[in-house]
This record gives sequence, structure tokens and C-alpha cells, in this order.
Amino acid sequence: MILKRFFDPKAFIKLKEEFTFLINSIKANKDELSITLGNNHIALYFHGISFVKIEFSIFGEYEVMIPKSLFPDSLRDNKQFNFRESASNYFAELNVPLLQELLNESGLEQFKEKIKPSSLPETILFPHKLIQANKNRNDFIILDRFVTDGDLKGKRMDMIAVSKNNDMYSLTILQSCLSTEGGTESASAGKLQNFMQNVKRHVEDYKINFKENYKQRYELGLYDSSFPNTIDINNKILGILLFPTNITPSKSLSTNYPDLKILSLSSNFKI
Repeated sequence: MILKRFFDPKAFIKLKEEFTFLINSIKANKDELSITLGNNHIALYFHGISFVKIEFSIFGEYEVMIPKSLFPDSLRDNKQFNFRESASNYFAELNVPLLQELLNESGLEQFKEKIKPSSLPETILFPHKLIQANKNRNDFIILDRFVTDGDLKGKRMDMIAVSKNNDMYSLTILQSCLSTEGGTESASAGKLQNFMQNVKRHVEDYKINFKENYKQRYELGLYDSSFPNTIDINNKILGILLFPTNITPSKSLSTNYPDLKILSLSSNFKI
């Protein structure tokens, strides 16, 4: 499989049983906090910045990774957590009680103090605003961000969503373009087109991944009852190139890239 963005069954049972406290925190702070599911790991985001990654094991403790720049000062000499330092991150193996302490209300506040939304670059804020503005829609569901696979060699799609088409959904790749200078438009459009072609080559893998990814997110309670409990995904691949409200895309983009939807967002960030 070219990518894996969901949990194995046994690991997912542990996630549901042992991380109810975290899911409840995310739902209570859904304007700021969000979660993505990976290959038996989760990443937590605050205003679009990933501040904790937790690798799951069906045996014992969990490996926790925190970027150095976001590491709370109170943890540096805390022998209870015993974090180890690497070049760019801190690591520790923690059991559930320690994870609850790390990520309880006061623990989350320590991370929030490290992340000031007013100082974040637009490349981070733009996707976050987009996700927040469209989070209650069941016809257009943003599932994941910064997605790569074995063929992309580290290149990452800004976001992957599913768009409702009759009774099925279509995989939809979202790419942001925050400038029209220096050929940025064409470069962003070409990148999106290449991403679409790559997903088409591996469409069955992507369909399996994001059908299961959605199902697990639903079972965690991240969607309300207006959302379906499972989705069927067709073979159609869509691409949307997104511009902020203060930038007008060139008219030639639609001519040069007819397979893409070129969208200049309004101030409410609705797609």
C-alpha cells in the first residue's frame, strides 16, 4: 500500500478506550484543537501547528514526540516524564496516566502559550481557517493535511478532502496559493496537477485509506449525527487551487489547467 492513514484494529480499540479524555478535549476546544490519524499514530494541532505526535503500541507505553520549539519549560527537568533530547525533538515513552497529565487542561495550556496565532505565517493559518470554516459540512469533509506517500518523495499535499457526489464521495486535493508573483500561480497549479495524477495512479490505495480514516474519525465522535457513519468513495479525483480573498488569480489559469477548479475564497473561507 502506497500510504497508510488509519489505525490497525487492535491499536484503534486502544485509542477509543484509553484516549476518551483527549477526544473530549478536542471536541470541547474544536475551534483551536484538531487531530489527524496516521499509521497507528495521532498528531495534535493547535491553530494548524502540530505540537504532539503519539505513536501507538498494543503493548504497554506510547512513544511521544514534541518539537523542541514547542516543548513546555515545566517538562525539561521533570523526572516523572523523563524526556530525551534529539536534534529537533524531545521523546519519551509514557503510559496512559502520564499522557493524561501531559494533555490535561493545564498541560494543553502550556502548549498553547508556546503557539501565538498572531505570529504564525499565512501558510499555517490559511489551511487552519479553511478547515475551521468548513468543519460542519457533511458534503465536503476535510480529512487530512500535509499528506504524502511512497512515490511523492517527501512532497506533501496541503489537504485531502472528500466531496459528495450523489450517494458517493470523490477524493479532493486542496492546494493553497498565497501569491501571484514570480510564477507562483503556475508552480502551485502544476504541483496540484501532479498530485492528482499520482493519486489517480494509486486510487485504490487512497480510497481504502480515506474510507477507513473517515470511519475511524466518525467512531471517535469527531462528527455529529448529521454525518454518515461510513462513506463510499468513487474513482474521480478532484483538485482545487485556493486563493485568499485579497488575491485575484490570473484568468489564464483556468485555460492552462482545465482539470483544476480555481477558487478565490471569500472572507468566510467557505468552499
